[in-house]
Amino acid sequence: MPGICPCPNKPMTLTGAFEGRRIYTVSAFTGEVRHLLEDSYPELWIEGEISNLSTPASGHAYFSLKDEKAQIRCALFRQKRLDSAVRPANGLKVLLRARVSLYEARGDFQLIVDYMENAGEGDLRRAMEALKQQLKAEGLFESHHKRPLPEFPRQLGLITSPGGAALRDILITLKHRAAWLPVIIYPVSVQGEAAASAIVHALKRTEQRAECDVLIIARGGGSLEDLAAFNDESVVRAVFDCSIPIIAGIGHETDITLVDFVADHRAATPTAAAQHVATAGEVLMARTTQLTTRLERAIDRRITTHMQAIDRLAGRIRHPLEKIRHHVHRVEQARDAIVRLLQQRVAHLCGTLDQCFRSLDHASPLKTIVIRRQRLDELERRLAGVINQRLSSSHQRIDVTARQLAHLDPNNTLARGYAILTDNESRNVVSSVAKARKGQSINARVADGSLDVDVVGIKDQ
Repeated sequence: MPGICPCPNKPMTLTGAFEGRRIYTVSAFTGEVRHLLEDSYPELWIEGEISNLSTPASGHAYFSLKDEKAQIRCALFRQKRLDSAVRPANGLKVLLRARVSLYEARGDFQLIVDYMENAGEGDLRRAMEALKQQLKAEGLFESHHKRPLPEFPRQLGLITSPGGAALRDILITLKHRAAWLPVIIYPVSVQGEAAASAIVHALKRTEQRAECDVLIIARGGGSLEDLAAFNDESVVRAVFDCSIPIIAGIGHETDITLVDFVADHRAATPTAAAQHVATAGEVLMARTTQLTTRLERAIDRRITTHMQAIDRLAGRIRHPLEKIRHHVHRVEQARDAIVRLLQQRVAHLCGTLDQCFRSLDHASPLKTIVIRRQRLDELERRLAGVINQRLSSSHQRIDVTARQLAHLDPNNTLARGYAILTDNESRNVVSSVAKARKGQSINARVADGSLDVDVVGIKDQ
């Protein structure tokens, strides 16, 4: 049509009677409105009651958030829903952290939910934020107050509940990664009205006893109310004033308390706190392993030197160790090839995943997001299948080579009752009665040593 801009995604300018008017296509207008909404409200907190809850097979949750006068459509995607400690339900009053968007396919104004908690926690959060700003203004969160952790702690103090999962997780981690490190447990209550005073008392006791050079203060995840003791001003100031370096391992990765801001190091979980303490030990173990490897290589070189001297004396006899080394070398080459192949495959799949994520960032409609996530699940299944197949093939090849090496080992032949006879004078192998003489002194090598024997008689087979 003359005078109309043919681009479907841009505002059209008409000539003639409509000259000077800006006319949008529907998709261009909804797209522009979506960008305006998302740029104006990148993140907000909103409180209301859940209604019209729908949870399709995809695992996402869709609902309306309402009060007495209005309601808004909300979307809580599958992963965020699984990570949330609060399960959405009709009639539940919640406090949401969300961003504003527009679902262009239907022109629906909606909220994309990132975090959900019970509405009753709103007062606790506001009180926590007020205290946080006060402590921040006093300088308690400044980085220059953070003390370095000891490189090799001599003894670890653990302030936590004696019956909690956090204690079990930390002890299991330390058993596997830092069994050399002694641990002293200072049992406290981590929840309830008495928890704050108990934690403060435990911190003072650790300083009085002076038996630890690093502390972990920990508990498992929970609601904001469950973590209230770690947002208590007395506890925060006690952690700040403590002369012993402190690692905070409180809650899950998404749980943030005021103790995290004043601790010398913040770990995402209790397990991560234990892993951080064990890092120095792992460095020492790695150094020990490195020195052990160097020692083994030095021993191997000495053995190789002596074996070469034996080979020269043995003449044409090819020592079985040469063939063993050849097979070992082939096994190492096969292992290295498998590792390189898996690394290349993983790098390729990671690149594919990154490309999928970038595509998802550019396409906000729900249908595109669902399709991309299905593609991601398929790539993960294929990656797991490839890795399992490669590992299975590698194990089979290693098993075959190991059996071949065992079959070629001369000690296995000696263990079945055979012996190697060597003339004590000439050092030649006596492989036939024709090479033996009466009265001859012979050395007989068996599986667990050797015997010196004299020939008293010779019999043909």
